[in-house]
This record gives sequence, structure tokens and C-alpha cells, in this order.
Amino acid sequence: MTNIWSLIGITLLFLGKPDKAIAAYQKQIEVTPNHKWAWYGIGESFYLLGKPDEAITAYQKQIEITPNHKYAWGGIGDAFILLEQPGRAMEAYKKQIEITPNHKRALNGLKALNDALSNW
Repeated sequence: MTNIWSLIGITLLFLGKPDKAIAAYQKQIEVTPNHKWAWYGIGESFYLLGKPDEAITAYQKQIEITPNHKYAWGGIGDAFILLEQPGRAMEAYKKQIEITPNHKRALNGLKALNDALSNW
């Protein structure tokens, strides 16, 4: 099964073990270098570990492999929020919505940014 490490990574994420998920996703990349979800999973793992710079790097690698990835730009937006870069977050969320118009993560992120700006 060529996706086994990715499935293990997803399971570890759901179990709240993002550090171990990263190791599983890295093994998936060794087996399938251009896997359509592994770098995204690494990005999510780093995001959950509070490491937004590393998350952005992983999400960007996923976008190199899958330019219209369904979720990666939303992850980049959230990571930029952690880095307190709302302008860059807004750009990422808008890009995500271009790809996936009803993407809840990006729509919620944009709404939160717009609400914060209107109250500022």
C-alpha cells in the first residue's frame, strides 16, 4: 500500500501526536516524493506544534507538488495569523477561496480578519 505512512500520519494527528505524525509523513515522502497530501500533513503538524514558519515551508512544498491543493493556502493563512502578519494571511485566504470557494477555514479566517480590522 503506497499511502500507508500518510494514513499513519493522519491517525497520529487525530490522536494529538503531531511530532510523531511528522515522522510518518516524512517516511511517506521517502516512498512517494510527490505525494499529494504528505507535505500538507507536515504543515498541519508544525502548525499544531506552534511552529508557523516550518508549517508555511511545508504547505508551500505541497503547493509546488499540487498547485491547486484544496487546503494548503488556508493553512498558510492560519500560520501567518500566528506570525501576526494579517496582510499575508488575507492574501493566502483569498487564494484558497479562488481554488475552493466554500473553504470554511479560509472564509472563517477572512471574517475574523475583517472583524478585527473593523474594530480597530
